[in-house]
Amino acid sequence: MGRATQAAMELMGIHVMRVRRPEDAQEVVSAALDGAFMAGARIAVLIGQDVIGRKKWERK
Repeated sequence: MGRATQAAMELMGIHVMRVRRPEDAQEVVSAALDGAFMAGARIAVLIGQDVIGRKKWERK
């Protein structure tokens, strides 16, 4: 997505939460779900490249 993603979402009034380590994913996503569905907040969860691993590019 890019470095400006968080700032762009925040300009739209979306609260951004980040997952920076795999072991934090469950806690962060759970908190985001609570905020979105219990509190009605607009929330995005950004998952860092370190968590999802290296991208694999394929030639077409």
